[in-house]
Amino acid sequence: AALAVLKLVEEGALALDEDVNKYLVDWKVPDNEFTEKEKVTLRRLLTHTAGMTVHGFPGYGQTDTFPSITEVLNGEGNTPKIFVDTVPGSIWRYSGGGYTVMEKVVEDVSGLPFEEYMATKV
Repeated sequence: AALAVLKLVEEGALALDEDVNKYLVDWKVPDNEFTEKEKVTLRRLLTHTAGMTVHGFPGYGQTDTFPSITEVLNGEGNTPKIFVDTVPGSIWRYSGGGYTVMEKVVEDVSGLPFEEYMATKV
């Protein structure tokens, strides 16, 4: 996800310090008391300082149906819903959930499924 985001930044399609919701189309980082103080940015997502939930993912079995990125963000996969639970920029905490948000940004900005973008553009 990081490489794809930085490629899109290099191409001028994204900016590191804009509110990430500017780039998200059909899913947004939910606003709450933490995002009122500071916004989630790509720079914060890249550096694990965005305050996002979901540390990591348990994975899926070979015969499992994989959820879409939006379903994962909404907690419809095998992890809880992804949201901000601390003020963005206030602490460092690993967040696979934050990287899932970046995958959604890549899809929404490029118009390609994340896997296809990675296979054809990176």
